[in-house]
Amino acid sequence: MNTFQFKKLLFLFLFLISAVEISAMIDNRYLPLYRPEYTRYPCKKSVFGSNVFFLFSSEGRSHDGSCVKTPEINGKYDLSRIAKALTIVGEENPLSPQWQTLNRIPWQLKGKIEGEGFWFGYEQAIGDLSLGVSIYALKVISKQALFLPEDTIRELRLGKGGEATLRQDQLLANKLLGIESLQFNKFGLADIDLYARYGIVKDYVNKFRKIDLSVTLGTLLPTSPKLNINIPSSIPFGGNGHYGLYGRTDVILELKDDLTVGFWLEVCKRFSKNQKMRLPVNNELIDYGALIADIRVKPGVTVGFQPFVALTDIQDGIGIRAGYTLIHHDEDQLTDLRKDKKITIPIEEIADRSGWLTQYVNLRLMYDFSKAVHNRTITPLLYIDWDMPVGLFESRNIGQTNRISLGFEFNF
Repeated sequence: MNTFQFKKLLFLFLFLISAVEISAMIDNRYLPLYRPEYTRYPCKKSVFGSNVFFLFSSEGRSHDGSCVKTPEINGKYDLSRIAKALTIVGEENPLSPQWQTLNRIPWQLKGKIEGEGFWFGYEQAIGDLSLGVSIYALKVISKQALFLPEDTIRELRLGKGGEATLRQDQLLANKLLGIESLQFNKFGLADIDLYARYGIVKDYVNKFRKIDLSVTLGTLLPTSPKLNINIPSSIPFGGNGHYGLYGRTDVILELKDDLTVGFWLEVCKRFSKNQKMRLPVNNELIDYGALIADIRVKPGVTVGFQPFVALTDIQDGIGIRAGYTLIHHDEDQLTDLRKDKKITIPIEEIADRSGWLTQYVNLRLMYDFSKAVHNRTITPLLYIDWDMPVGLFESRNIGQTNRISLGFEFNF
């Protein structure tokens, strides 16, 4: 690399740091925001792409791997436990006297996650080294609603008047907890991800039609909206305020004309940070925990892996791609920072529920102008992607969110 190339590379890197928000995260248990894989050529290593996408989810996987409604990922809502938890932290009991001695008053939580947004990415090659940017902007609406199950109504022998009174008690409990709303509506950018990639792309190596091998190092800057502990349906867009680093390797092999296989492997680590968290004191649902305290959070390591296969020219430029993504997040380490620890909290159980595993099948239908139309300067690749949650292994502690994307990319 000569002096001019080095100065150009340094300028681009400083520009990215100062001006660009990008996202390639694998460590979000609710939203599949990992970066699409690019197609590169020996003579065209730089890439630009963009897409619009839609998100939707109404179910998830709980701690034991069972399928539940999205708001019940962390457990069931029990008004009796919440009422007693409030008295433990010094608040009044929100329940009417006739229900204060009951051990359980279960409610049902229902809800969904919806969202839409856009993404565009640009990767500039300078020899075998590349600097890339990819920007996610999205709007997420997450909703919750509490319902009295028929079993609870029968068990407590609630008439219309009793049911109305119990609902008022539940609203009072939310007020004493400091719950602002059950509806979360937010627009913003995902975390900043600055990365550098070193790789080689060559034609006709051994028995391969083409090989594309690369390693990537990146840093994650926490610029996205964070979890709002006073809105139980709130979800973070990124790492919830934690800085991080990640490393990634990509192996893409074109076995013969139009048949490609490959995989990517990524390891991500976020750094420690103090956070205010809701904490259960009576085995109540953590999203409605009665105690709010400072906790030192040391996030666990996240590992993601995706193998894939692609038929890029079935007929007249039409192709398909199928992949399988597996992402595992180790348990976080939590440290109680309270000076007064008279009120006991299950810190180990909370940490245990911070680990998660999610899986997706990734399907793509594409149309490649370079294979269908010859002698054109610009030959974009058009595609429709569907990232669909699956349960080949036992997923746990995650929201199962679908993402459908419509986009393009082209090389230069």
